[in-house]
Amino acid sequence: MTRVLATPERSLDALRAVVAARERAEHVTLVLRGCDSRAVFAVATTPHILRSTTGYDERRAAFDALASGSLVIDGRPMNDCEAIDSRFVKTLRDAARCADAIEVASWTQWERVAPLLDLPYERASIAVDWTERPSIKSADRRGAVVVYAPKELPALVAFCVFALQEMRAPILVVGDTSLCEGMRFVSETGPRALGCARAVIIPALDDPAVALGIAAIDAALVAPFTSGIDEYCSGVARYAPWDRLSLLGGVQAALGADRPRVHAVPTSPGTDAFALPTDGDLVTIVIRTCDRRAMFERAIASVAAQTYRALEIVVVNDGSEPVEDVVKGYPNARIVGNSTRLGAIPSLNVGLRAARGRWFGWLDDDDRLFPDHVARLVDALERSGGVVAHADTLSEYFEHQSDGSYRPYGFAVYLDGDVDRDIIHINDGIGPMSALLDRTVLVESGGFDEEFRHAEDWALWIRLSRKYDFVHVRAVTAAYSIRDDGSNMMQYGGEAMLHAMRRFVTLDDLRDRPVLAALRRELIATMERTGGRAGFPQPPLRFA
Repeated sequence: MTRVLATPERSLDALRAVVAARERAEHVTLVLRGCDSRAVFAVATTPHILRSTTGYDERRAAFDALASGSLVIDGRPMNDCEAIDSRFVKTLRDAARCADAIEVASWTQWERVAPLLDLPYERASIAVDWTERPSIKSADRRGAVVVYAPKELPALVAFCVFALQEMRAPILVVGDTSLCEGMRFVSETGPRALGCARAVIIPALDDPAVALGIAAIDAALVAPFTSGIDEYCSGVARYAPWDRLSLLGGVQAALGADRPRVHAVPTSPGTDAFALPTDGDLVTIVIRTCDRRAMFERAIASVAAQTYRALEIVVVNDGSEPVEDVVKGYPNARIVGNSTRLGAIPSLNVGLRAARGRWFGWLDDDDRLFPDHVARLVDALERSGGVVAHADTLSEYFEHQSDGSYRPYGFAVYLDGDVDRDIIHINDGIGPMSALLDRTVLVESGGFDEEFRHAEDWALWIRLSRKYDFVHVRAVTAAYSIRDDGSNMMQYGGEAMLHAMRRFVTLDDLRDRPVLAALRRELIATMERTGGRAGFPQPPLRFA
């Protein structure tokens, strides 16, 4: 089991780590932190306030404007500023969609994370890494107010120290005080500071672990409400981490309150809940390949690595480059070679006729599956009694190199839509490699329509949606390759795509659905202006 710590600023590293763990068939939990947009904005703005203002009164007015939402930064109202870079938000959302599980430190945190990352369907577990109580050295009991932030950002420390300037009590700080120039405080070690503490402020924004670790000392405890500390501990005074008066009031309230008492320390769930089938009815995965040996080797390896073992691989070689030696390396794979080049869709029907499995899926030679793909979809189909299921798809972006190879430069999740019997006529949100369906149903429905030169999968979804419900597994189980040299069919096959759209009209003119028909006409008109070529959305962030 792998745990990946993720913050908005480290979102790309987190996404890459999650994908790497999925490739190794490891269960991966994404541990989310730093996703409260208001608090993040306050942390980013505090250094600006301290550096651009002079004197206590000017700084106090600026911090009060921050609290009220009326601060102006370099001529821009703060409400017009982006609290968290939208590219980070999108990348962090994709990391969450690719992970097997999400972990946050409290329900308070999850209430903010889920809307920010647009994760309405995801479920999170609540866990906190217990931090043991630090040792305490007895001091002179001066009744100090302690800012205990040994691992927090200097902006959080400075915000607290500035808010405490109104108090007469000594201010002891454990943490980075590089932004506290000109303020009244004393830097101290943790044991000595806690030994003098009358009240302790723990400014960690979204993790109550440190506060829990020192909750048992004989001192009042103050922490941001965003930390969720009240879910674990009673008697803690809470404050808004962007409001100095809230912090000052929290300290005053804490001094007269009961001492904190820990009442719950939840732990992460075990992995038994994530068990998936490893055997059952035979599954056939057809791989179409045409003179792309290096890509094909990656594709077949991804299918052979499935954790579900009742699996056969049918390779349809529609090119001249031999791949028999590659296929021989996989005992559950066999090859069906076309005597003459047939094209992509007829080749898929060749694979369908050769298939023996109850369940059927397919993969192009430039795409791949994650090891749990088949297991997740078989599990969903068996649980639901359905005939067609699909998961979500990771887009992998590749840059063509001078030696002919491709270098990956980004990830994103865009193919993750539900199937709506109306919208499916104008928007295909399913990656074909992410689907699995009942082979008998596919055969009885006529297989793949060879009158299409492209979008045969889209045509199939429309046809199946007339009779069957689709099961959507909200997990990323497959990867779609997008290359920057225009070698994707979606890029160079514009005329084939337009032909497909016109055939959709021929097969179903939607005359009884005039609004839907108008939307489709508008879509076709837009595609005609671009020659039918797809413009792929780029990843929010690129690899370094």
